Amino acid sequence: MYTIDLAYVGRGLHEELVAYIADQQGYYADEGVHVALRDGCSWGDERLRRGATIGLGRALLSRLADGIPWVALHVNTHRPLFWFLARPGPTSLADLAGRRLAVHAPHTAPGCFARIVLR
Repeated sequence: MYTIDLAYVGRGLHEELVAYIADQQGYYADEGVHVALRDGCSWGDERLRRGATIGLGRALLSRLADGIPWVALHVNTHRPLFWFLARPGPTSLADLAGRRLAVHAPHTAPGCFARIVLR
């Protein structure tokens, strides 16, 4: 079994939670890998640059703003990527049509993705 160290930088729970749930559900084991989540908050920039990190928005911004060369890895999955938390009642996204939803701000990566998914 392969092991992947995946660092997060404490900027938002959404990426870490997805990786944690995938691990708990056995999705990584089903694919023959073990993903170890690592707290990279105290890591220096060089250490973070040498590894895999969660958080496309921050990674992209740091690469563009600081001129750091980078490689993007795109992964498609048949597992759910996004989920929504709601009060009892709605059972599908269609039930949310015309309703007000609380999502991240539009200028953030999660806010942008939420708007794309909801469209």
